[in-house]
Amino acid sequence: SPFYLGLVFSSRYRSETMRAPGHGLSGTIAKFIMTKMNEATSDHVVSEFLDVQQGHTIVEIGPGSGYAIRTILKADPAKIIGVEISPSFRNELASTYAEDIQRGTLEIVADDAAIFMKASLQNESIDRIIAVNV
Repeated sequence: SPFYLGLVFSSRYRSETMRAPGHGLSGTIAKFIMTKMNEATSDHVVSEFLDVQQGHTIVEIGPGSGYAIRTILKADPAKIIGVEISPSFRNELASTYAEDIQRGTLEIVADDAAIFMKASLQNESIDRIIAVNV
């Protein structure tokens, strides 16, 4: 658990906040920490390991601020589905990637990844799945 949150909040609350940062002080701190940790990692994982091809359908579990999405979009995928449980990250993604969402290239799903994968993807073809620090 991050040191900052440990000074003020219980371990259960820290865990919930890191899983789905909200809009309050603890959510803002958690979101900041996660964003700083994931920027370079997400870009590296997509660039070096994911091998996204034009026309692929990609699922990203926990896209956070969307750093992996930014890199995936460069490969011209058919669709990216971002499964994000945090309302504050969903709002950020909706703002940052509004054009991609409107075009239908990006879909942001407000759900728990396990529930979404079981319920929604049984009849769809997915080419790649990425989950970084979730």
